[in-house]
Amino acid sequence: MDPDLIVSLTRRETEILSLLDARLSIKEIAAVLHISPRSVERHTRSIARKLMVRTQREATDRAPELRLLSSQAPEAESSGESPP
Repeated sequence: MDPDLIVSLTRRETEILSLLDARLSIKEIAAVLHISPRSVERHTRSIARKLMVRTQREATDRAPELRLLSSQAPEAESSGESPP
C-alpha cells in the first residue's frame, strides 16, 4: 500500500461507498439515491479503479485507512439535520 496515495472521489462516489459500507445492494443504493442500478455499477467500478481494488468489499475495507468515509450517513446530510 502506497502511503502517498491520494484518492479523490466525487460526492456521488462517496455516497455510494458509504452505502456499500452499510451493506446495501446495488438495487437498494439505486432506490435510495434515485438513480439507475446501472449508474450505481458504473460509480462502483470507478471507486474500485481509484482505490486500486477488485471488489466492493475491498473498497469498503480500504476506505477507512484512506479516510474516505465520514461518520455521517448520506440520509442525514440530505435532510439538513446536524449530527448528534
